[in-house]
Amino acid sequence: MIQISWLGEFWTDDGRARHLVFILNEDAEMNELKRPKDSLWMGLLAMVAFILWGLWVNWEHGLASRIQVAVTQGVVSLFSTVFSAELIVWLERRFRHFKTGTVITGAASWVVFYSMIWGAHVLAGTPELLATMLPGMIIGVFFCFGYAYRVARFRSR
Repeated sequence: MIQISWLGEFWTDDGRARHLVFILNEDAEMNELKRPKDSLWMGLLAMVAFILWGLWVNWEHGLASRIQVAVTQGVVSLFSTVFSAELIVWLERRFRHFKTGTVITGAASWVVFYSMIWGAHVLAGTPELLATMLPGMIIGVFFCFGYAYRVARFRSR
């Protein structure tokens, strides 16, 4: 895609001409902005799935605990998925020039992703911490590495 350049001129108060030149690169700058736009939908899907999982795992701990886990799982899943997707896009821009850039992006985003989730559950006092988090941690590996690969492929088109 080629962007049209614009040349303009304006006059200052003292009568001197000033020139404005706007030139946009062709594909290089546009590829920098290319990215998938589905992080909110992924976050909403994760929120629903992990609310249900958290309820199921913590069902025997009473209504108050179920509500606390459902709210924690929902909020944390939504925000951490959206944040992680945006982090993957940001990291991919920085590490794309490395041979293992996609691996670095996937691993770094997974560590940040699950550090946030673990911290939120510890602060909330989730009763079955490992059972609540383990499926998401496994799915998170596939999400982080898969989305990093997808973003890299999306930009290379």
